[in-house]
Amino acid sequence: MPNRLTLLVLLLIHATYLNAQFVDISDQLPAEYVNISPNLMGGGVGIIDVNADGLEDLYFTGGSGTDALLLNTGRGFEDISVSSQVFGFTSLVHTTGIAVGDINNDGFDDIFLTTNANSENKLLINQGDNTFEDGSGTYQIPLEKVWSMAAAMGDVNRDGLLDIYVGNYIETPKAIIGDDNEIIGFDHICSPNQLLINEGDHFEDISISTQTDDDGCALATAMVDINEDGLTDIYVANDFGAWVTPNKAYLNDGNGAFTESSLSLSLSDSIYAMGISFADLNGDLKKDYYITNLGKNSLRLSTPDQSYQEVAADYGVSNTRVTEFLTTGWGTVFLDIENDGDQDLFVANGFIPSANFIRTTEEDPNKLYQNNSNGGLEDISERAGVDGVGIARGGVKADFNNDGYYDLAIANVKQQINIDGISSKVYLNDYDRANNWVGLVLRGSTSNMNAFGSKAYVYTEETVQYQELSNSGSHGSSSSQRLLFGIPQHEVVDSVVVRWPGGTLSTFYNLDKNNYYELTEGSDVVASLGCGEEFDKQWGCPSAITHLEESIANETPSVVYPNPTQGFLTISQNLHNLQLVDLQGKVLLEWQSVNKGGKLDLTSIHQGMYVLLAISPEGELFTWRIKKD
Repeated sequence: MPNRLTLLVLLLIHATYLNAQFVDISDQLPAEYVNISPNLMGGGVGIIDVNADGLEDLYFTGGSGTDALLLNTGRGFEDISVSSQVFGFTSLVHTTGIAVGDINNDGFDDIFLTTNANSENKLLINQGDNTFEDGSGTYQIPLEKVWSMAAAMGDVNRDGLLDIYVGNYIETPKAIIGDDNEIIGFDHICSPNQLLINEGDHFEDISISTQTDDDGCALATAMVDINEDGLTDIYVANDFGAWVTPNKAYLNDGNGAFTESSLSLSLSDSIYAMGISFADLNGDLKKDYYITNLGKNSLRLSTPDQSYQEVAADYGVSNTRVTEFLTTGWGTVFLDIENDGDQDLFVANGFIPSANFIRTTEEDPNKLYQNNSNGGLEDISERAGVDGVGIARGGVKADFNNDGYYDLAIANVKQQINIDGISSKVYLNDYDRANNWVGLVLRGSTSNMNAFGSKAYVYTEETVQYQELSNSGSHGSSSSQRLLFGIPQHEVVDSVVVRWPGGTLSTFYNLDKNNYYELTEGSDVVASLGCGEEFDKQWGCPSAITHLEESIANETPSVVYPNPTQGFLTISQNLHNLQLVDLQGKVLLEWQSVNKGGKLDLTSIHQGMYVLLAISPEGELFTWRIKKD
């Protein structure tokens, strides 16, 4: 890609850890940023492209201090908190968490801020000129003053408008005291969560009618398709799970109702849950979930029976203790740090005062686990240079310098303004650029403009990778909306298949390596990022990439349909010697011959990606990639 941005290159020259795989550039930001919180709760961080210029910007919630909006200029970050009106709208508000998305589909992302019980939550509407207006009243954001900790955006009713799920925290604290006058448990009353439906000009709270008003002590929420049926579900990480309410998984039935299914899915962790991240960790084309905790974290791996299995210890990511004391995990994201095609894992750890029976430590470094492709992840935190010890809370991924390698931002907290604390952190990824990649920015048209809920499948000669677009989950934070796929030694991507939130499919062919592509639902126009001569506008470079609607891969789409399928495939021409094989080449099903209009029964196989082989009457060999939903 010509004219690749070199954001903060001078800062890298002067950075301390020149040999680290991530470089701490926090001291080169316009100021120090830290969330001020007497109880050390909060600390959200958000990634937002404020002016839609192709450069990812940064938002830190300030607690009882000041929020900060940092504009990425391509040469560094500029603090526009005052000029953007963010300072004025938040200076008297104790902010905790942030959600980012385009509420009104005008092409500019808006900001939803959660707050403590002294004020109402806030919705800031982006005006498209680097300023915001307070839309809380106009959009009828609930006026209840409750302690909210997290929020997520997604389109639960597929009307093309982003809805908001708000995770609320403790209303009335209550400890259980033992005979020795020590705390032995908790009996808190927590405020119920809220599902706010976007009606275009206002939001309507339907949490009670949909029974999504979970009364656990929520610290993180994710709007994501849990059961892979194409509908946006709601996952809630609850603190004090063993004492109050465990984690919840609300499955969307597509008709306006939700079913709480955490037990049947094995997602009802009864822990001090604080953050959620998700990715296809084991290559089965289904998402797996990592949940942070005070103590042993949870890794829930998808199983063929559409439930999840606890495997944190097997994968080496339990993150349980520092010496004899418990760690405290908060923000977390999956990311491919070196673009080798495997998902790695970042965890923001940070001290929280606790009872003696769950004693924690102030020496609680952040963790970065590298996928070794052999069924485990290795702790490389110190070698990578991200093992700083601060009181970390939110953690997100982003690509601040548009080089195709994910960077990290971490929000830290402290108790008072006049007491020293470690500033929030920004780390630039400085890995050796040995591996190729392709980046996707998805835009909805009939779907929500952010395309939240879309699923992208990237094919090379030997592999297929899968990601769902959602920026929610990490503690009180909103991550990058970009999808990065590592294609280590490939010069080109065979095809990219996007399943949009409304269910339609698009296929894009022959995408060159090391480029970002903006793909728009229902459009043949594809834009590239980073080919402009100036830093002020990075989008808009034309590309010859084309796509076909209603196809799943780069083979003849009309012969086998529907694809993906939930059970049966229809064949539109005579075929012989058909075989369905898995991605390792094992033959699962065979048919001697099928005439035009005949059907193949795939109901006996599990969800996942397969290859169908067949021979035409003329002796031509056909192959199709088949997805079973």
